[in-house]
Amino acid sequence: MFTKADIEKYFLAKKKCSFVFLILGIVAILASVIFFAFIKTNWYKGFAVPLFIIGIIQGVVGYQVYKTADEYRKDNVFAYDLNPAKLESQEMARMQKVKKRLTILLIAEASFFVTAVVLLLVYKK
Repeated sequence: MFTKADIEKYFLAKKKCSFVFLILGIVAILASVIFFAFIKTNWYKGFAVPLFIIGIIQGVVGYQVYKTADEYRKDNVFAYDLNPAKLESQEMARMQKVKKRLTILLIAEASFFVTAVVLLLVYKK
């Protein structure tokens, strides 16, 4: 099984990882704005729009997870002592929802990546 220290480590690592995603999202947004506004070649224009959308997704998801990680950490450590069965049932349900959302995000980001490649080929002239 796991301990309270494991729960603490997991959510602290999750918070750090989500901060990295937030930073990557911001970098992607800034890069896409630079590509679209200042580097006016067709190649960069074709890449800017999907990169912007992916940056928005990464930034929003990163911020959302970063914001809620401490709350989930406290709730789960508290539930570990008082009601382990509730912890297991609630956390499993939440993790299934998270898994479904991440699958949707992965498909969306892959779609935007394919769109970026197609736009790069179209605007390559």
